[in-house]
Amino acid sequence: MESESPQPRTDGTAVSTKVIERVAALEGVDPTDLPVLVDAIDTDALDSIFAPLRGGQSTERGRIKFTYCGYEIVVHGDEAVDVVSEVASQEAGECGTASSSSP
Repeated sequence: MESESPQPRTDGTAVSTKVIERVAALEGVDPTDLPVLVDAIDTDALDSIFAPLRGGQSTERGRIKFTYCGYEIVVHGDEAVDVVSEVASQEAGECGTASSSSP
């Protein structure tokens, strides 16, 4: 299973943008060549959930997991984005469903 290490967001870039950039890098394509992320998850909600709290602190709790373009995406409370190859049943270009959990 191919994986990229989680990377905390430190530059103010929206989590949804980081997801698209990471998948595009793994696929070797321009981010604009990927299907729209909103077909897999509500990007406004995703960005809102992981927006920094007052004082710039992150929530550091919980995570959201969803599939996008054949990859399992896990966004952690510390704003780290983990991209893992999805199982063979998920075809490239398909976007799946979201789920969330808290510790």
